[in-house]
Amino acid sequence: MKECKDKEFTNEVAFRLIPSKYPPIALFDDVADEEEFAALYAIQELTNPRIQNELGNLTLVDPSEIPFGIAGCSYAVAPFVHISGDGGRFNDAQFGAFYCAENMETAISEVSYHQVRYLNNIENCPFEVITYRGLECQFTAKLKDLTSLPMEHDVYSKSHYSAGQQVARELKQSGSDGVTYFSVRARKPEEVCFALFAPRLIQRIVQTAHFESFYSNGAITKFEKVSPCNAEQD
Repeated sequence: MKECKDKEFTNEVAFRLIPSKYPPIALFDDVADEEEFAALYAIQELTNPRIQNELGNLTLVDPSEIPFGIAGCSYAVAPFVHISGDGGRFNDAQFGAFYCAENMETAISEVSYHQVRYLNNIENCPFEVITYRGLECQFTAKLKDLTSLPMEHDVYSKSHYSAGQQVARELKQSGSDGVTYFSVRARKPEEVCFALFAPRLIQRIVQTAHFESFYSNGAITKFEKVSPCNAEQD
């Protein structure tokens, strides 16, 4: 990606949606630093047999990369310790990425696509309602700007992620913070998304609202905000 320049983002605000069935992981949010986390984890491991499933695969992220003490630390870490076997557009099964969008509308378009794809593969699933947490994120990073690439480039493929994953592997190995790119799923052209390669880049995450999506017969028929909320609410 030598043809693409780096772009600095400082205190950038972005948006993300996650299913409400995945609660925040208190252990990440209850400690101030790596040392406290190690001590509390050792205690939890003895008393909570489900702790490893809740926390995810901690070997996938260096503890020094975890932004202990920020608001919403568990939200920042989750995509790096709970990784899909197929990966995503700019991550594979070996490393995670924190995906977010420049506005909530684009985040909804991205989530809707993946939700439909998942539910269409479930037998006898004619109707489903899923509740999401809307997150407002703030980050500072130097990202490889892929928005200079034409939408015909392989990293923007609508059907496979192999090209994007290869680019991400090369960038991550070179120490890159991540990429900024155009959404492939957004309703409007040139809507921008971000893929961050480390949770330490995130400065703050707060929950702003609950959303509900309605899936029926192979499509999302409605996606709406159902209630505002603040950082203290679930």
